[in-house]
Amino acid sequence: MRASLLAGLLAGLLGGGALAAPLEDPPVFASEGGALHLIFTARPQAQLLGGRATTTWVHDVCRRADATATECLPGTALSPYGGVQLRLGPDDRLNIRLVNRLPPAPEAEACREHPALAGNPTNLHTHGLIVEPHRAMAPGDPYGDYAFLELRNPANAGARCAGRAGGHAGHGAPAGASHPDADVVDNAVEYRFDLQAHPPGFFWFHPHVHGLTANQVSAGMAGVITVGSPADHCGTDAACRAAIAATPARLLVLKDSQLAADGRLQHQQDPGFCAPRRGKAEAPRQGHCAGIGPAQGGRWVHTVNGQHYPEIAVPPAGEIWQVLNASATRSYDLALEAPGGGPPLPLEVLALDGVGIGGEGATLGRIQEELGGRAQLFACHDGALCTRRLRLLPSARVAVRVGHSGAAPQPAVLRTAMVPTGGDDWPAIDLAAVTLAPGRLPPLPRPRVGEAAAVAELLGHVARIRLPGRDQSLPVAAAQAAAALPLPGPGPGQARAHAIDPALALGLRQDPACRNL
Repeated sequence: MRASLLAGLLAGLLGGGALAAPLEDPPVFASEGGALHLIFTARPQAQLLGGRATTTWVHDVCRRADATATECLPGTALSPYGGVQLRLGPDDRLNIRLVNRLPPAPEAEACREHPALAGNPTNLHTHGLIVEPHRAMAPGDPYGDYAFLELRNPANAGARCAGRAGGHAGHGAPAGASHPDADVVDNAVEYRFDLQAHPPGFFWFHPHVHGLTANQVSAGMAGVITVGSPADHCGTDAACRAAIAATPARLLVLKDSQLAADGRLQHQQDPGFCAPRRGKAEAPRQGHCAGIGPAQGGRWVHTVNGQHYPEIAVPPAGEIWQVLNASATRSYDLALEAPGGGPPLPLEVLALDGVGIGGEGATLGRIQEELGGRAQLFACHDGALCTRRLRLLPSARVAVRVGHSGAAPQPAVLRTAMVPTGGDDWPAIDLAAVTLAPGRLPPLPRPRVGEAAAVAELLGHVARIRLPGRDQSLPVAAAQAAAALPLPGPGPGQARAHAIDPALALGLRQDPACRNL
């Protein structure tokens, strides 16, 4: 581990890939006994990115020493820029105590409209999980995946927007909140996410404070959530499960940060930071591109699992890559290309956005329609579905199998082409050096039941709601019968007029502007 980190440090200092370090998986926090209890502390961290010293924002993550622990024990927290992996089972419970120790954010884009954003409030969103957006309504009642929450650092109470002496919170908002819908909490907040027969998949977590999401994600505050394993996409198909379980799997988390010439992190990213690479005569951009114009001397650093231009060695049996675009803004057009040119190597597509593709009754045309323009599929070896390019917008996830059936090792580069959007042009970057060992990819039987069907089945069930003071969630009808009216009102610091309340969620109160699902 230390030798690998040293190699990565040297590669970063040289600004190239000559001394690329082997790619390492994100650190894992796995559930035990059906639960995972963690403490997240959002804080600044000194970091070396692409050979530049800077300060990122990260989540310090540790296991809770006990159910009442409020801080990490010394030496137990991990805070990688690339993020951590939370490994869960389909019926697990995830408990997180989130603590805000972030510095002020006076440059927030919406700061002038919402001056409280200068204090850099944060929160937590589990992107892609099918969990309840529960709003805490009583002491001891933890939040679910509820985005209308602002967790403040009281040390930033005097923060002001850049170029503005002061301001006031939005109309109707609780004191100190940025938006009228937001609850506000100081120092720390408790979260609870209940997975109930959750489909397997590949998801992620990140902050979701409106007006600060891009700032905090571009600074590094994001990580991975996995439910089950890639083999679980096969359902009960034993042959499919055995074939996938025999194939090594790894995570590839794509993060990018823009650094000024003096190393300061640019929290408002500029798509024009680097000139687009339009000709092959330009030297390869190994992990970064140089700033131009106002960004002269700066560097737009792109990382895989927090590493600058790492090396990926693919074994003879191939690998399953679970790729996440954890960027705040940029899109990727990914391909695995041989250094000497020619068409990109085929990538076997297994799942997209956490949902397996294929399955009984699925046709190539039907799957292609569902994928839209994100991939152009074709039938490849043993009836597999392959593509040569993958377009990943921010938050997109994909699972692909890579391998090489030639007689000699195949060098390649994982790169993104320039992505023109009609407005922003995202630059071309070489992300990692890849070597594929010669071998033969064993066929992967297609799942007999597609994951899309499993998700549809889950969503088709009667929704469940967790009432304050109850440990287990209940179907809506049972929750209605169990709810004693009047229901608890909002607690201190909670928005009273606009936020979701239990009566509305239970269908006990009608709102002409909001129809119950």
